[in-house]
Amino acid sequence: MSCASKRHVRPDSAFRFRAVSALLPPSPPALPAVCIEYPPPDISPWIAGNCGIQGVHHFESRRPGPHVAVTALMHGNEYAGAYALQQLLRLPLRPLHGRLSLIFLNLAAYKTFNPACPTLSRFVEEDMNRLWQPELIDSAHTSVEMQRVREVLPVLETVDILLDIHTMLWPAQPLFLCSMAENSRDLACCVSGAQPNPPAVVQDGGHEDGLRLIDYTRLIRHIHIRVLAYWKRGNTGKKMPHSKRC
Repeated sequence: MSCASKRHVRPDSAFRFRAVSALLPPSPPALPAVCIEYPPPDISPWIAGNCGIQGVHHFESRRPGPHVAVTALMHGNEYAGAYALQQLLRLPLRPLHGRLSLIFLNLAAYKTFNPACPTLSRFVEEDMNRLWQPELIDSAHTSVEMQRVREVLPVLETVDILLDIHTMLWPAQPLFLCSMAENSRDLACCVSGAQPNPPAVVQDGGHEDGLRLIDYTRLIRHIHIRVLAYWKRGNTGKKMPHSKRC
C-alpha cells in the first residue's frame, strides 16, 4: 500500500488517512526559460513629461482634428512600447492635424524591473489594466496603480483614438486586440491591413476581474497591440504600425 493511503486499525474502528499530495492536482509545466536579449530602455529623459503630468508628452497642431494617444508600460515588464515611444520622442514630432499624446503609464512598476525576475514587475500593488471602471475610479479605492490611473485620466478622457502597446511575455506572433465595439474592430482591421504582413485582429469581451483601458467606455476608438516577446533581439526595433487612412 502506498504512503498516500494507509489504514490504521483500532479495536473499535478503522480510519483511512490521505496525504495532501494525493489530493492536489499535478504541478503545472514549467514556464519557458527567460533570456533577456534586449535591455529595458532608459526613459529617464522622458519621465518629466511636457504637460505637467509625469510620463505624458502632448503635442498640438494648429489645425482641428482628432486627439490620438499612444500608451506604453501599462505593465512594468512589457517595455517594447517604451522603445517605440522613445523613438518617436527623439524625432521633431508634430501632428499635422489635431493632437498627439505619448504616455508612459506604470512608471512605478517599470522602475522595479529586474531582468533576473522579469515577470515580477508587472505591477506594484494591482494590475493597472483592470482598473478602468468609472465607478471604481470615482470610489475611495486607492493603490499605486489607481493613483496613476487618476493622474493620466484627464488626458485619456479627451482621446478619440488610442493605441495601447503591450508585449508578449512568451514567444508568439504579434496581434491587434480590440474590444467588442464595432468601431474599434474596424480601426484594428484598418491598421492591421496597412502593414506589409498584416497581424491577426482579435476581438474579445475582456476580463471578469476588471475593465481594461481599451474597454473604458468614454473612449471612442481604441485598439491594443501586442508585439513579440520583449526579451528577443530585434522585436523592439520594429517600426510603429502605420496606416494610409482609417
